[in-house]
Amino acid sequence: MVAAHTLPEADPVTGAPTLSWLLFGGHASALFAVLAGVAVAFMMGGRRPKTCRRLLLRARVGLLVRALLLLVWGLGLNALPLPVYDILPHLALQTFGAATLSNPTLVDLVLDPAGLLLSLLLTAVYPAVTWMAFILLGMALGRMMLQRRSVQLGLLGTGGLLMLLGNGISWLAVHAWGGSGRIVSESHGATADSVRRAMLFGGDPALPSDSPWWQLVVGPHSNTTLSWAASAGMALVVVGGALWVSRSAGQLLWPLASLGSMTLTGYTIHLVVLASVHVDHHPWLWFWGQVVLGILLAMAWQRAVGRGPIEAAVSRLSRLGAAVLVRPEGRRSRS
Repeated sequence: MVAAHTLPEADPVTGAPTLSWLLFGGHASALFAVLAGVAVAFMMGGRRPKTCRRLLLRARVGLLVRALLLLVWGLGLNALPLPVYDILPHLALQTFGAATLSNPTLVDLVLDPAGLLLSLLLTAVYPAVTWMAFILLGMALGRMMLQRRSVQLGLLGTGGLLMLLGNGISWLAVHAWGGSGRIVSESHGATADSVRRAMLFGGDPALPSDSPWWQLVVGPHSNTTLSWAASAGMALVVVGGALWVSRSAGQLLWPLASLGSMTLTGYTIHLVVLASVHVDHHPWLWFWGQVVLGILLAMAWQRAVGRGPIEAAVSRLSRLGAAVLVRPEGRRSRS
């Protein structure tokens, strides 16, 4: 996520996409959503889902409180002058004529709650209706025996196949089967170069909808079926690869794991940095500064305190909300 938001998308001389953009553009957000789904599965019991009705209800209520807190926190962060699209409100939740709110805030929640809901669900850069697929994929992963070597290899193989199919079918459809020409002839103002740029950099901010052939384009945040397959495949490869490497180098990865254990805090600091400075002036300096300093702070905090500050606050509030809304076992109302 830091690389996608900080490093340049294209070479300033040739205009070609950079290696960091090809690796992380669009895929970082998908991985973020998949890992959120894994966390949801873990909270619901992982491979041994909660079966007690009251425990299950309390877990669901706690998850709902957590989602509401995430929504409010994300909308609050959007009050900052962010140069990127914040994914947090979309994780907490032109179809039907709904307006697209790029980075909705708490003001939108108060003044236009219906418009905010429609935007988050259907028309935003991360529409919940389609991006929920990544959450569900993560929830499925959270129910698997991830410590098994065969499962890790399966994730690597399946992810690689999805990436190959998504990108391969798109390339064939657009370049070999005449898709680019159909888009140019059916879309107002489209050119062969604009189609090529959409394949590399995605829509601006979304793909046009005046030709069904646009749905065969794979580009960052294009929200097409093939782009979903490619990004989901990348997420599976990363998860499977990280699990595989951790089998033999788990202790060496502790610095990264420290930062990974407090992603909400880290992501919040990252957005504050983006809103405060122009990282495009010295992108590599700001990239390594955020990564190295983030890891060092996370290691120090984890050793001294434990959970990340925002993660701990959200966890306590969600448990408190569940305890208040779900009565303890044994209590009965008097008639």
